[in-house]
Amino acid sequence: MTKDLQKKMLEYIQIQKTVTTGELCDKFNISESSSRRFLQKMSDQGKIQRFHGGAIFLEDEDSSEIQKRYHVCEKEKESIAKKAAELIKPNTTIILLGGTTVYRICKYIKHMKLTVITNSMIVFKELQSSKGIQLVLLGGEYNRDEEELCGVLTNNNSKLFACDHLFFGAAGYIRNTGFTTSDMNSLQMYSECMALAKQVTLVFDSSKFEERGKAITVNNKELTYLITDSKIKDVYVNELKKAHVQVIVAD
Repeated sequence: MTKDLQKKMLEYIQIQKTVTTGELCDKFNISESSSRRFLQKMSDQGKIQRFHGGAIFLEDEDSSEIQKRYHVCEKEKESIAKKAAELIKPNTTIILLGGTTVYRICKYIKHMKLTVITNSMIVFKELQSSKGIQLVLLGGEYNRDEEELCGVLTNNNSKLFACDHLFFGAAGYIRNTGFTTSDMNSLQMYSECMALAKQVTLVFDSSKFEERGKAITVNNKELTYLITDSKIKDVYVNELKKAHVQVIVAD
C-alpha cells in the first residue's frame, strides 16, 4: 500500500470520524486484510482507536474547526443533504460551497454526470475519483479551519461561473431578514455565486435558527429553497413562505 493511498485513507477517516473495515475496502478498492493492517498501523501511531470491525479517528488540538463541527446535529444534516441531492439533475452545473452539510451531499451525487464547482477541499476530496463529474476548484488562499479556498482570487473567479443550482450553508438567522455567516470575508463570494445561479438553495439545520452570525449572507427573498429538518418552528416556516421561499423539511 503506497504512502499516498495511506494518506488518503487517513484523511477519509478524519472526515468520517468512524469507519468500518468494509467501508474502507469498498471506497479504496483494497482487500479486507489490507484494511485491517492499515488500521492496526494507524492505531499503533495513536491516530485512531480500533474497535471490532472498524475504527474511530482520535481528535487532537490540530483538528480543524470544520472537523470539530462534523458530528453536530449529524442525523439532521444527513437527512437534509439527502433531500438536497434530490434537487440535482444529471448533466447540470452546480456550485457546492463549504460546510459539513454541503459536504454530505457528495455521497448522493458522486455517481451522476455533473459539473461541480467548489471552494471546499473536503468536497473536492470526496468527488475527485468520480469519473462522471467534471470538478472545478475556484482557487484562492487555503483556510485551514474551514478546509476551503477563500480570498481575492476566489472572489474574482466566482464571477466567472454560471450554474443551474447553488448549494451552501449558513451560521445563523435574523428574523424576517435573512441568513448569516460568521466570516465577513466570504460575503462577496456568496454574492457573486448567487448572481449567476438559476436556483439558490440553503441547507440549514433547525438549531441554527437560534444563532445570529456576523453578517447577512443571503436575504430571504433571494432564496429558492430552504432545506431543513423537522424541528423547525412554524414561525420560521411562515416567515420564509411569506418571502416566497420554498421550505423543504427533510424526514
